[in-house]
Amino acid sequence: MTEPGIVIVGGDSRIGAAAARRLRTDGAAVTVTSRRDTAAIRLDLAAPAETWPALPEGGAWVVAAAIASLARCRDEPALARRVNAEAVEHLARQAERRGAFLVLLSTNQVFDGTRPHRADGDPPCPITEYGRTKADAEAAILALGPSGAIVRLTKVLAPDEALMQGWMADLRQGRPIHPAADMVLAPVAQAVAAQAIGRVARERLAGIIQVSATRDISYAAAAAVIAAEMKADATLVRPRSATELGLSLEFQPRWTSLDTTGFAARLGMVASAPDQPLRALVHHQSTIEQGP
Repeated sequence: MTEPGIVIVGGDSRIGAAAARRLRTDGAAVTVTSRRDTAAIRLDLAAPAETWPALPEGGAWVVAAAIASLARCRDEPALARRVNAEAVEHLARQAERRGAFLVLLSTNQVFDGTRPHRADGDPPCPITEYGRTKADAEAAILALGPSGAIVRLTKVLAPDEALMQGWMADLRQGRPIHPAADMVLAPVAQAVAAQAIGRVARERLAGIIQVSATRDISYAAAAAVIAAEMKADATLVRPRSATELGLSLEFQPRWTSLDTTGFAARLGMVASAPDQPLRALVHHQSTIEQGP
């Protein structure tokens, strides 16, 4: 029997595109939607729901589209709520009617960042508009029971992550870098996140699965890992505070890490230490520079 297809809503987003690639590699039939006319299915979550196209019956729908900018969510709260929360509620109702399994990509920002390793059963306590809209979207998914899943992600590092690419370029040229000493992340490799999303969608694993590094690391410590892996001069890593760097942060959590018990038990995947995806970025860039 042919496996039902998978729809990636927001398939041109960075994580949506990565999930689509992984699913296709694993042999799944994947359709992507986008606000752009070039997509197989044009779907603008900001448009009225009655204008949306009907998505394919059965299979799984993965919601990767969102307004993730904290500043934009703060400055345009009505739009953020329409895209991040109300659109998910509409998709949930449509999924019920069409027999689809709905997967929402969510964020550690449904929590306030005051404690590490938040459990999947901890009640959301967001402090930003972005976090509040994602928490409301999560509630719509949980209401689907066995027909819905949430994949909560911490910081996902793509191979072309701009900040780290900038650090590496400066270090190669012997220029100092100034990472934030008082900002943290629990980094996850994009490939790991894509694999987890694909497994949840294909296997219809309902509930909440959290994808996170085993612990948080400061951006300053992350830069030191990258410098060491590059064998660059360690004295070029010169941390500063966020204030010294001129960063005006709406959300500066003490912790971003999530508990990954379910990630291991249900997916059989092992959460990595935070240095692993950082070292992988260096290796990836080295491979590109060396060429075929």
